[in-house]
Parts: sequence; structure tokens; C-alpha cells
Amino acid sequence: MTYIYLNDTYCSSPEDVKSLFKDQNNLKSKSFRNEVLAYFRDGLLEELYNECGENITLPSNTDTDEKCFKELVKSISGTELTGNISSKFNEIGEFLRVEFEGESYIDSNGIDINTKSETFTAPVKFVFKCLKSENNEYTLTLNGQKVAKNWKSFNRGQEVVYEFNPNIVGEYILFEGGNNSICRISIRNNKLDGHEYVDLGLPSGLKWATCNVGASKPEEYGDYFAWGEVKPKDKYYQNNSLFYDIALYTLKRDEVIDSKGNLTSTYDAASVNWGKNWRMSTKEEFEELIKYCKWTWIALGGVLGYKVESKQTGNNNWIFLPAAGYQDGKSSYNVGNYGYYWSSSVCESNGSLRLYIDSRSKNVNFDFYRTFEYLRSHGLTIRPVTK
Repeated sequence: MTYIYLNDTYCSSPEDVKSLFKDQNNLKSKSFRNEVLAYFRDGLLEELYNECGENITLPSNTDTDEKCFKELVKSISGTELTGNISSKFNEIGEFLRVEFEGESYIDSNGIDINTKSETFTAPVKFVFKCLKSENNEYTLTLNGQKVAKNWKSFNRGQEVVYEFNPNIVGEYILFEGGNNSICRISIRNNKLDGHEYVDLGLPSGLKWATCNVGASKPEEYGDYFAWGEVKPKDKYYQNNSLFYDIALYTLKRDEVIDSKGNLTSTYDAASVNWGKNWRMSTKEEFEELIKYCKWTWIALGGVLGYKVESKQTGNNNWIFLPAAGYQDGKSSYNVGNYGYYWSSSVCESNGSLRLYIDSRSKNVNFDFYRTFEYLRSHGLTIRPVTK
């Protein structure tokens, strides 16, 4: 029978291991992390789970220790650890963690959180250990301005929870004893006008929405639009298209497109449906997405499409582009095999440019991620962007 010895405790079952992973102090302990990683790398952790008939999702053996440990914590306890695993000491308090919206963060050098809530219903909890038995002054600042101040008395070695309710996004810093900074936490909102976006670390700084126009989840196809039209239709024909075969000169004259050849806000389905802070992407912005992201064909919620991940070191953000096909006449075509996304850009031959993705390229092959002209009358999906 396999067993492992963690934190002075013999573990002979997955439940024994899980109980240790529920202790936040263990997760912060360097010796505990090293023991866990040693059992993982020599295969004993997996062997223990297999003997007990339980599955465990294991990280890659080639991952860094920090990434391995985070993945193991997630697999064993379901807890998400975000940020660098580190500890910061000063003469008064030792930082332990921050808790917010069901997550634990353990980087005392600065925590960045993208909250999915537009209004905060959960408190922020700074958790640290008191190193002195005395009355201490605790000051909370928001973007450099003092927002709270009080005195509390704690015993040496006691775990302290300083809790507050954030009212706006920004940088919060907790100070103890005057100028001793315990921790900084930056809370950002990744929603704009009710729609979620992610930062993929692109050179332009452009943010991409997580859903198509008309969708409420990343895997939903959303609505289909003819190019330059702002409402979906029951049928998509050339004779009911506003801009099928309309010359470039006419589009500029009527201010359908701007001087760069991109749709103006009046004819931009993203701007009209989601608000002025959103718009359709241009050809160049699709090309940037292609160049600076990793593309992987996956199924999300049973829907096929591409997972588009940031290549930026330390940026784990991604979006999903479902293979929604297209609509022509009253019918849908290539749903589940191909994806077609309008850009706002036109081309010289009275067409408009789209992003085309297909299932044949399950490996990274940018030949299949290309933009080219397409009939403006067809109904395609739209993925908005924002600055």
C-alpha cells in the first residue's frame, strides 16, 4: 500500500491529502510545497490516487515548480491560487493571503484581480500574521487616498483578518503601523457596458470581447449580420443587402466607411448593439490576433471552435471563437466546421474582409487563419473589441 508523509502526517488516501490542502497555511509553506512537488515528480502522488481508485489531473512534469503546485492545488482541493507564491515580512506583520470572491491570492508584492462583477457584493479580506503584541494602526488607501483608518489590538502570532468592502475598482493598499505596507491589491473590472472582455497582451493594447454580438456565453454563436447592417435578419440575400456590390467611392461619399476604409459607428453592429465603447475589429486587428496568440481547435461546452490564447509570458487570458458557420438565404452552412467573422474593413473589389477559421488546421498553421474578401450579403458573426 502506498502512502506519503506530508507535514508530519501519514497520508494513505486522497482524503488525507485533501484535508492538508484545505489548510491555507500549508499552501503558503515552502517546505509543504517542496514535499508535495517531490511526491508528484517521483510518481507516488499519482500512485496513491490510483490505488484508491480515484483520478487526479496532474500537471506536466516539464512545468515550473510554481505552475505545478498551483495545478496540484486546483486538482486536489479545487482552490485557485493566483499570483506569485511568495511571502513578505516587515517588523509588524507577515502577509499570508488575500481572499476575494471565493479565490485565494498569495502574492504580497502586488495582486491584480480582474473581477467579473460590475458591482461588488463580496468583501476583500487581507489575511496576515501579527508579529508584535501591541495596538496597531491600520490604514487603507485607494489610489493613494486614505479611505479607512482604525486601531486594533492583536496578540503576537495571531492570524489577522482585515476586511473591507470595495466600492470602486482601483489600487488598494493596507498599511500597518504608519508606513509599513502589508499588501497591495489592484481590483479591475473586466466588463464594459455589461459585456466582458479580456486583455490578451497584444501590442496595440486592444481588448477582445469574450462573446459574439447576440451571445451571452463564449460558446454561443450569437446573431448573424450582413456587412454594414446592425440588425440580424431571417434571410440573407443579395437583393435585401444594404451594401452588396456598392462601390468603395459610394461608401466613402455616404460616410458608411471612414478614410481608412473601416465602417463608421452608425453602420458598425458592435457599436450599435453594445454601445459606443465597442466596435468591430479591422483587418489589421485580426492579423494582430493571429500573430500574437496561440490558436487551438477545441470543444467548449460541446461547441467546436478555436481557443485563442495570449502568448505573453504570465498572461493566461484567452477567448473562444466558435465555428458558427454562415447564413445565406434562409439556410445555415458549415456550422461546427468553419467560423466566419466580419471585420469592419472593405477591399477594392467591392467586397469586405472577414476572418475565416476551419477545423482542418488543428495544429498552429496560420494559412487557415486568414482574412479575405467575402460577399457582404452573407450573414456572419461579429466579435467586438474595445480599447
